[in-house]
Amino acid sequence: MKKHRSRWLLWGLLGLLGLVLVLVTGALIYVTGPAGEARIQALVVQQANEQLSGRLELGGLDLGPRSAVLTGVKLYDPEGELVAEVDRVEARLALLPLLRKHVVLSSARVEQPHLYLHQDERGLNLSRAIALRNPKPEEPNAPRGTLRFTLENLQLENGSVDYVAEAPEGNREVRLDDLDASGAASWASATEALDAKLDATASLGKPLTGPVRLALKAGGEEGKLSADVDMSAPGLGLQATGGLEGEKQARVQVKQLSVAPETARAFLPSYPLAAPVTLSGTVAQAGDTVRVDLDAQAADGTAEVEGALDVERLHTDGLTARVRQLDLGKLLGGGPSTVLAADLRVTGGGKSLETLDGTVDLTLPPSQVGGRTLGPVELHASAKQGRFELSQLQAQVPGASLSARGGGTQEDMRLEGRLVASDLEAFANTVGRLGDGKPLPLSGRGALDFTVSGPVRHPAASVKGGFESLAWADTSVQGLALDARVPDVTQPLTTDATLKATKLSAGGRTFEDLNASLVTRDRALEATVTTGGATNLLVSLAGTVDKDNQGLGLNTLTLRYPEAGWTLQRPTHLGWGNGRVEVATEKEPLTLTSGPQSLSLSLRMEGERINARTELRDFDLGRLPKAFLPATLDVDGQLSGQVAVNGRMARPDATVDLTLRGGRYQQYADLGFDLNGRYVRDRATGTFAANAPAGRISAKYDVPVQALMRHRREPVDLELTLDHVDIGPALRMAGQPESATGMLSGNMTLKGMANDPRLQLALKGSGLRYWGAPSQQPPPVVLAPGALPPELRGEPLGFELTARSDDKDGTLSANLDLHGIGSKAIVNLATPFTLGRLLADPPTAAQVLDTPMRELRAEVSELPLGLLSQLGVADRAGGMLSMTANVTGPLLAPVGELKLEAKRATVNGIQPLDGNLALNTDKDSVKLQLVARRESTLLAQVEAHVEAPIAALQDQEVVGYIPFTLAVRAGPISQRELMGLASSSTGGRPASVCRTEEQDSSSTDLQNVLSLNLRARGTLADPQVDLTAGVQNIGVSQIGLGQARLHYTYGDARSVFNALLSAPGGGTLMAKGQVTQDLSLPTLRKGVNFARVPLEVEADAHQFDLTFLSGSQLPMVRNIGGVLRMEKVHVGGTLGAPTYRGSLEWVKGRLALEGMGDYQNIHVALDVTDKHLNLSDLSASSGGGTLKFQAKANRTSAEAYSLTGEGNLDNFPLVYDDQLLALLRLRTQFEGEVSSSLVNLRNLTIPEAHITLPEAKRKDLQALDRPEGILLVCNGTPMKAPKRKQAAPTAGAASPGTATGGAGPVHGDEKPQRQFIVNVNAPKNLWVRGSDVNAELGLSENFRVEYSDATSIYGEVRVLRGEVEVMGRRLTIQDSSQVRFTGPAAMPYINATAEYANERAGVKVFVTVRGQGKEFTIKPTSEPPLPETEIYTLLATGRRTLKAGSGASMNQEQVASVLGSALASQARKALAAKLPLDVLTIEAGEEGFSGTRLEVGTYLTDDLYLGYSGRLGAAQTQSTTRRENNNSVRLEYQFSPQWSVEGEYGDAQQGAADVIWSKDY
Repeated sequence: MKKHRSRWLLWGLLGLLGLVLVLVTGALIYVTGPAGEARIQALVVQQANEQLSGRLELGGLDLGPRSAVLTGVKLYDPEGELVAEVDRVEARLALLPLLRKHVVLSSARVEQPHLYLHQDERGLNLSRAIALRNPKPEEPNAPRGTLRFTLENLQLENGSVDYVAEAPEGNREVRLDDLDASGAASWASATEALDAKLDATASLGKPLTGPVRLALKAGGEEGKLSADVDMSAPGLGLQATGGLEGEKQARVQVKQLSVAPETARAFLPSYPLAAPVTLSGTVAQAGDTVRVDLDAQAADGTAEVEGALDVERLHTDGLTARVRQLDLGKLLGGGPSTVLAADLRVTGGGKSLETLDGTVDLTLPPSQVGGRTLGPVELHASAKQGRFELSQLQAQVPGASLSARGGGTQEDMRLEGRLVASDLEAFANTVGRLGDGKPLPLSGRGALDFTVSGPVRHPAASVKGGFESLAWADTSVQGLALDARVPDVTQPLTTDATLKATKLSAGGRTFEDLNASLVTRDRALEATVTTGGATNLLVSLAGTVDKDNQGLGLNTLTLRYPEAGWTLQRPTHLGWGNGRVEVATEKEPLTLTSGPQSLSLSLRMEGERINARTELRDFDLGRLPKAFLPATLDVDGQLSGQVAVNGRMARPDATVDLTLRGGRYQQYADLGFDLNGRYVRDRATGTFAANAPAGRISAKYDVPVQALMRHRREPVDLELTLDHVDIGPALRMAGQPESATGMLSGNMTLKGMANDPRLQLALKGSGLRYWGAPSQQPPPVVLAPGALPPELRGEPLGFELTARSDDKDGTLSANLDLHGIGSKAIVNLATPFTLGRLLADPPTAAQVLDTPMRELRAEVSELPLGLLSQLGVADRAGGMLSMTANVTGPLLAPVGELKLEAKRATVNGIQPLDGNLALNTDKDSVKLQLVARRESTLLAQVEAHVEAPIAALQDQEVVGYIPFTLAVRAGPISQRELMGLASSSTGGRPASVCRTEEQDSSSTDLQNVLSLNLRARGTLADPQVDLTAGVQNIGVSQIGLGQARLHYTYGDARSVFNALLSAPGGGTLMAKGQVTQDLSLPTLRKGVNFARVPLEVEADAHQFDLTFLSGSQLPMVRNIGGVLRMEKVHVGGTLGAPTYRGSLEWVKGRLALEGMGDYQNIHVALDVTDKHLNLSDLSASSGGGTLKFQAKANRTSAEAYSLTGEGNLDNFPLVYDDQLLALLRLRTQFEGEVSSSLVNLRNLTIPEAHITLPEAKRKDLQALDRPEGILLVCNGTPMKAPKRKQAAPTAGAASPGTATGGAGPVHGDEKPQRQFIVNVNAPKNLWVRGSDVNAELGLSENFRVEYSDATSIYGEVRVLRGEVEVMGRRLTIQDSSQVRFTGPAAMPYINATAEYANERAGVKVFVTVRGQGKEFTIKPTSEPPLPETEIYTLLATGRRTLKAGSGASMNQEQVASVLGSALASQARKALAAKLPLDVLTIEAGEEGFSGTRLEVGTYLTDDLYLGYSGRLGAAQTQSTTRRENNNSVRLEYQFSPQWSVEGEYGDAQQGAADVIWSKDY
């Protein structure tokens, strides 16, 4: 029996175990199945929502045996706003540790968590969302428990945090993106053991941008925890360690804390510092004692704080702070620099004055700020056994000083001090500039003495003094005197005070003779304020102070000013104290009356609550005190009603009921409004109606104000109606120019929820006219009825605009129907935006353009383009324009169709055009078709097809690889028609009244007929181009000048062209070639060095007549002719270093240059090979002179040639400004090098040169260039762009040892020009002859001329011999005279002296010219010294003075001398032109021709000179015969630049021979 029972028991246990296994297995299968997961999900959400104040949503739940996956987790706050969301959470759980009450998550993965945190007066939305609905109090002695939790691996990916904190000064926002984190943690309840590690990175988007990194380690148990923090963010760095070591035992060590001012100010807007701050040190707590040891650096200074403080007893054994080398200007971000030092030491302490025992010492030694002394500042105070003493308080700042001292006990103390303001403007310009660098708007001078005495808890105080002047910004006071005494500062109504000022200026108003007094006698109080002058203000009151000094019984109150006088109707009471302020009561308010006007007020404020009510009856706005109102505020009308406020001060409730009748604002009368509304719990309800001559506006509203601002889910209801609003008067009332007229009517409703309101708008305009407003708007101008500008007398415009929110999704759409613009003009727009989204997060312009529109339809028929002229958009517009559009998608990348059709369209005087444009875009392609015609002439036809959506064209990465085809055909069309310069039919008016100088220069009646055919296909990365262009009837006016043709192809990185130009006078010019260079878009983006692009060009010209180029606007060319021959000309190499081969000849050439002369018989013969260049002939003739040059060049490298040549000029004219400058006769030889960047003639030898100046004096023509600063415009468009002003050369721009020559630096954006360097070798035989000069010049060694973008000259021009005529006298130029060039061609240094010897007067005259450029001086001197007047008289008459008493008369000898000088001068000029002489000098004698001196000479060779000199009519005497030759011959031979020999012999048998050595310095 027992066996049976045991067997049955065994089977029963086995069955029960099997049943349990079946049930567990079934439960697992059910739980992990869809039905079980759904049930658990619903249960979890239900339980969470029952416990939490917010709301939880769970999108999905996937359970496994050891894992759980949650998706779409969202948390909302109690108001229904989203607080947090997580895209996916996956957790893996270890099951066996659960048996030991140990929760082990082997991994937790959180994907895309997003927090939307919002802090306002209600607190943090996350805290409110997770707060328990029914919180339970914590049990004080609850056991810790034995639960343990371990998270082995945490991964957080792609998260974000948005934090917005509302503040009165503006919201503060913080945004973190790309938040990734990893870590691990464990927690044991029994021992409170914690071990955690976290590494996180993110990108800070607001308020600054940059990476953020955080590394955190924490661990410990039983209240002993330690932590390491390493954090970096934009402008912030922190490395610190710390921990809790027991009860009241803590330590923090800051290894480094650095804060940039931008970072601190982004989170704390009031942060005052502008320099980076670094901090290091330790802070430790042991019991009640906190010990600090900190070092800080900022603004070149250091600060140290060291010591300990007992926070319980507020006592320290010694706390010191030291500041050194601190620059307040840098620290505060502006102002003068300082080197500030300070020392502070505090000992002792105490919690009350009775227990206070210690010392305080503060010292700031003198330092400089803005050139003035700041300091010293001394503060020394001590306290012991209930007595304190301020032994010294002294502060010296620029323009002011403060001193005080005193002492006492808590029951009896006395403190005396003095404030002296000697110059507050000095304080404002020094200390007041610290911060933003701008001085404080403070000035004045004066002094105040103050005393504080009596018990510390309720001391007496007195202030006495005054200011001669005191000003802050636009408020100033003069003659200020103050005398005030307060027996008890805690009872201010016991004050006796007087204040006087001779003048007070504030707000643009001036008040004279200001007097204010407050007098108390026991509890009786009287106060009076009066002003004189035009303001004439009186305020007086009298009353009785309450016994507890917390109120005032007001018996009388009078307020009087010129416009009105107000009196108190009955006694009332004012109360205060204990956080309470009370003005009368609601039943018996404070009431003031002025005739029929009445104003009553009651107020009670206590703590944070306010209850106030004011009532107006027949309040006359026209009788407001004008002296205290802005001059522009000119109002009138009767205002009645009441305003009541009740609730918390921060956001009270309010009730308003106001009515205005007979209102006026400036010249606008008949104004009125009715306002009846309430503001309760942030909801405004009521009605508003306003009427004016401009129209009527009414509104009915029920609006949650804060909900709209913060986008909360609360109902909103708003109705606004406009009734016949006249635009013109409305603009005038708003202070704007009346730039438009017309009527507006419409209504708008706003309903739904504040976070997603729905809009309905209907607006209608009629009789609209608009003529624009200038950029600087003038004051409003009132137009008389019917007095419209002429441009407004056309057809008025109108419109109907409707907009609404969709009933289902709230998206906005709008319809616009324009009247008076063509036969039809409508626009329909459907957007994806909702009004709630626009209010919550207004999109930027870029976001609007990138957002796909649901639909845009537009249709405009026969729009008159003349409206553009009427609206001021274009000048002389005309024609018709029609358009249809039907697109969707983003406005920058629409998909759909656009069609435009123009009929006889014109603008700015261009001849009328007809055209059609069709643009079709879809998701795969873009097609464009354009046809332009003028009457029956085809101007252009364009067809383009792009095999990609339009959005792809804006992607710089892919645009180069989009296949396309392009076909363009233009012409044949006359160039003058294409440019719009003339009508296609005769008699047409000019195309434009505005013609620029360039247009005037090219306004010749062109006859060219152009045609073009272009085809392109492929991609921009591999394009293929075929271009054929031609020009027929090339000509000017009625001259036919041939034709041209060009064919160009591009493909496979190779350009091939073929060109032909035919001249009507005969001959052709042909060119063909190829350039190998990749011109694809990717290559061009990388940049192409075109100087290295290889090219191959071949050209031939057969009897090509150049005459057709005359009048073709070639620069400086007035006329050109001749025949050009080119045989097998080949151009190779690269664009930067081309090579030439072939022959070129220009025969029977003619060339006329503007201002530079005419040249005939031009012959150029040039042969070029790979190695040589031979200019066998370059010859020309002009006038009676000829020019002939020959040159050869041999290639020395790939880009350089060596050059040799020679040339001759024979009386060749040099012409400038169409005037003859000189005739040149010279021979020269030259050699040098030529390259693409440099032409260097290292030796230009001129053995002999003769420069003959013309007899006719050069005429100084007025410059035709427009003066600088004058710019001519037509219709607002510059007729010629102003020239860019060259930047001045900067110091150091030139290399050491060089001079810039005034040329200035080469601009970085300009291509460097080719440089020319010419070294001239011409030490002598440079003869300059003219009517008043005959001189031989020579150039110094290494004389050179350079040119790139300006001409520079270096070296000396020396005068070897010569004479110059001054006032009819011949002066010999001294051989020491020279002109020295150091760079700028127009700025040489001149040092020249000419000598004239008057033998009769026994005087030598020297005329010296010294200076640089145009700044030179002419100084006459003489031996013996004479006054300048006598020197000039001697030069003019040959005598030092005229005879005494003769005035300006002369005797016969003087007349003969002057006439003789004049005739001799004219004879010299005539003979010099006829005789082949190098030197010819005729100097008149003192008695006309008698004694006239003649000198002639010539160079037999370059080095041998023969001369003759003689005196005509000179009487022979014994003395003269012995001493001086009347006739003599001189021979000079120069055999080196330094050595020469001279010999002379004459008829007086006198002679000499000299060997001369000379050296120039």
